[in-house]
This record gives sequence, structure tokens and C-alpha cells, in this order.
Amino acid sequence: CDVCVARKKSGLKGSEFSKIVTAVENELKAAPLSTDQLMNKLKLKSADLNTVLAFLMDAGKITPASNAALKWVG
Repeated sequence: CDVCVARKKSGLKGSEFSKIVTAVENELKAAPLSTDQLMNKLKLKSADLNTVLAFLMDAGKITPASNAALKWVG
């Protein structure tokens, strides 16, 4: 599946990848945030967060909002 392929490319374990996806979803459902804001709130490495964000963008789950923020569209 797409999640499995993205996870394997990222080098993240399945549980780590899913945990980051869920955390990003929860934050972006509350309010649009920039990548830097997400990284600071979730205390993640840039590479890990960017891998998950790229997957979510490709899957149509997030979209750019104003001021370089991302929003959850589900």
C-alpha cells in the first residue's frame, strides 16, 4: 500500500510513521501550521516530518494554506 511504500522509503518503523501521521493530523485539524511550527510542537527531526508531510500531500490529506501553513483536508 502507499503507506507501506512511503514508510519503507523513509526508514521509519511502521509504528513511528503512523504515530507521526496521527500527531500531524491532530495538530492540523486544530489549526493550520507551518512545517517549522509542526516540527517544534511535535519535537521531530526535519527529515522524518518532511517524509510524512510529503506522503500526506501526495495522498491529498493536507494542502498548503496561507502564510506557508499547511491545513488538514482529510
